[in-house]
Amino acid sequence: MTGSASNKGLRAATPPAIKGPRRQMPRQRREAAPATRPPSSRRLGLARITILWVVIFVASSAGAWYFGSDRATTTDLTKKVSPFAGADVATMRFTRDGKVMEYTRNADGKFDRVGAAPTPVPAPTAVPVPGTTPPVPTVAIAPGARIESFANQLHDLPVDRVVSPTPSESTEYGLDKPVLLIEVVAKAGGTAAFAIGGKGVGDSTYYVRREAKDVKDTIIASKYTIDEMVKFATEQATLP
Repeated sequence: MTGSASNKGLRAATPPAIKGPRRQMPRQRREAAPATRPPSSRRLGLARITILWVVIFVASSAGAWYFGSDRATTTDLTKKVSPFAGADVATMRFTRDGKVMEYTRNADGKFDRVGAAPTPVPAPTAVPVPGTTPPVPTVAIAPGARIESFANQLHDLPVDRVVSPTPSESTEYGLDKPVLLIEVVAKAGGTAAFAIGGKGVGDSTYYVRREAKDVKDTIIASKYTIDEMVKFATEQATLP
């Protein structure tokens, strides 16, 4: 009786069962893998847009390479007035007021005017008189050096716009009566002819008719280089 009475006052050794899921201990919470969230619709939208732009960029680059590789030569020719670099030019002819002036390279690679009189030897500079101001000598550029410059400038001169895909003789462009005709002959034998017509809108450009092997059209080009060539040809046309 005494033993059974003492047993009634003792707690049960096994705790009662807990219904439902057990709570994680702190250590278990730290080591557990983070819960993954499904991607939001906004993230999916940004990813799709990025992929679309990548596809467009790759496609456009491939198209530019494919089409540009076959047309590179024609495109380069249409960007500059003359197809020949200055160093590749052997002869340049200018026709101004019906007079033809031809310049060709000599044995030293310099341009000389064909049929021109020899260049006179300049007189020696006079000794200045004490107490007087000596005259300022004028610097004259030799015609051959100017032709060399024109050959380079004509090649580097950019085309502002193509106004006709064919060589024009229209009075609208002043090409029925050009103010200057220029013919360029390359060392390799190719030729290119240019007719300088009237000035464009604003008097800042000229209409130019081009006739070469790979390009035949009518363009607009800046007047500054052309003005110098017209002035030079006018001066040279007055010489014997």
